[in-house]
Amino acid sequence: MLPLDTSITNTENATNFNHYQQLNLEQTNRLMSRIQLANHFKHQAFEAIGVNAERMGAPVAQKTATGVTQALQQSYSQTEVYFTNHSDNLMPRVHQMRTDLAQYYYSTNPSIRLSYINSEAEKVNFQINGTDLMLRDFNIFCTTRTNHRAILDQLKQLALTNNTSGASIYDLGSIIKADSIAEVTDILKDAETKSTAERQEQMQQQQQMQQEQIAAKQQEEKMKLDFEAQENALERQKDITVAEIRSAGYGSMVDLDQNQRSDYQDAMESIRKRDEYREQMNFKREQAAVNNATEEQKLALDREKMATQRDVANKKVEIARVNKNRYDTPESKKPKKGKDKGDKK
Repeated sequence: MLPLDTSITNTENATNFNHYQQLNLEQTNRLMSRIQLANHFKHQAFEAIGVNAERMGAPVAQKTATGVTQALQQSYSQTEVYFTNHSDNLMPRVHQMRTDLAQYYYSTNPSIRLSYINSEAEKVNFQINGTDLMLRDFNIFCTTRTNHRAILDQLKQLALTNNTSGASIYDLGSIIKADSIAEVTDILKDAETKSTAERQEQMQQQQQMQQEQIAAKQQEEKMKLDFEAQENALERQKDITVAEIRSAGYGSMVDLDQNQRSDYQDAMESIRKRDEYREQMNFKREQAAVNNATEEQKLALDREKMATQRDVANKKVEIARVNKNRYDTPESKKPKKGKDKGDKK
């Protein structure tokens, strides 16, 4: 219970005078109103630069998914200039300043031992003189762009989801570990080169199989034609033999040459001898062909042997020439002892 000052300057309105009155001294409602006012000013400031409630991830009542997406796109379009200026203008200068500072720091040391990870995932230790770092131009160009990370993530996702790239499990692991667009591009290029080589090899195998099938078919047709020609020749020979035997049978009871044998037997004997002669000639022809093939193989082996001997002889001559040039170098003339003694005198 406290005495009450009921003046207008204190209560801001006229009140009846009471000797005693109970008052609530809590400031909760007043503080909450100030907090709401501060949040309102903050949201207004964020919306002025393009950061709306959808961009902040705050729940938005009575708004469709399409409306939320459009609001996000508008926010990104409005704030893109800030991130572009930060990443493309400010950060390259910051990185350049840090690189210059590190280069100057290490150039003061006479010797530096550093390490890096190569493309084979191996740690390589190397040593360099600090004074060599005073040169600015190392042909190393570092870039920082706002869309590099997005492009890198898209390339990784494309490589992991593409089943036709021909990348092995090792290539996919390397892509996941990659930290730059150039590294991912090199891995994808190598995978494309391997895939192209495999496709070309498959095409060559298919072409070879087709050629073999065509050659086998041609050989089969040739064998079929040869068989038919042989059958036709045998059929013609059979007809000729039958005709000869039939014609000889007409004179089976005749002996015109008076050799105490019928002309039929003489004709049959002549046919038998002619057949034997033909078989002998065919055998000799085949034997001659085999001999010719054997001689050609021998000649080919002799030519290869002579070429090998010629190569060996040429190499021996070359070795002898090199040794001769080595040992035929003029020796330095040594000073004569007599001349040295005369100089001493």
